[in-house]
Amino acid sequence: MMKTSRKYIALMALVSTVFILLISNILAQESKKKQITLGFYSSIVEEQNANELVESFKIWGEAIQKHSQDESFSKATINYNIYLTQKEFYDAIKSRQVEFVNLSSLDFYNMKLQNIVTPLLAPNKMASSKYIRYLLISHSSSTVNTVSDIKSGEIIVPNSYSLNLMKTWINVELKEKQTKPFKGKISITAKKQTENEALYGVFFKKNEYCVVNHSTFMIACELNPQLKKSLKLIATSPDLINNFLANIKGTDPAIVEILVQEGIQLQKHVWGKQLLDLMQAESMHKISLQDMFETEKMIIKYNSFYK
Repeated sequence: MMKTSRKYIALMALVSTVFILLISNILAQESKKKQITLGFYSSIVEEQNANELVESFKIWGEAIQKHSQDESFSKATINYNIYLTQKEFYDAIKSRQVEFVNLSSLDFYNMKLQNIVTPLLAPNKMASSKYIRYLLISHSSSTVNTVSDIKSGEIIVPNSYSLNLMKTWINVELKEKQTKPFKGKISITAKKQTENEALYGVFFKKNEYCVVNHSTFMIACELNPQLKKSLKLIATSPDLINNFLANIKGTDPAIVEILVQEGIQLQKHVWGKQLLDLMQAESMHKISLQDMFETEKMIIKYNSFYK
């Protein structure tokens, strides 16, 4: 399994923090509901980091409860469960030990949770869209114009929270567009650097190619117009969703609706904007299973190619 950075773990903890904030509104309206359980699973969480993740959940949750003016929320019991294996996580969902979860799209489809878990909210860097797009970038001086033109070289994938989905997409892209097997000639490397560092690595010709989020590229080019002149777009991913908040089917629909309505208004609040900034996002968007069509299709392709 692919590893992740502590940034990914911190991100998922922050996603759950937003989730807890939204639940405060639910608890205020559902006075009899004194407990709620959040479940987190990712096959890429290392065991030694599990306690750190749980502590992050608790620290943020306790801080929010401490400053809450809503008595039902401040006195509520919030349970934080982390699952290190697929079986533990799947069993917890099936037995309704959790009501809400956050997870990656890769885990969602690879564990076949479509009939059990309902996607609700997805964070995104672009306020105008619920979808993420990834770009394959090279230097403008390169003779490569399409993926099929790539004969050799190293593709850098920054070690961000999007790492695994980025690697999934670029592997599918190479498999589909390359006329001959690329293994051994083209390498895909995850590096401990930010997306901006990866972009500038190509800009200064230290790296041949990199994969970045479309929004990262656009913002970087606005700040430094020379980037746009010196970098070349080789390929663009379809509309994807990387990670999301979800409810277990059978959860009270009234509670779910309150959660969704609060989630899509996060950016209207000062505290909401602060949390979105920490999550490297501009907004939260309501999503459904239908919105994940392209993501599902890509994951199915990857599994057919490589598993």
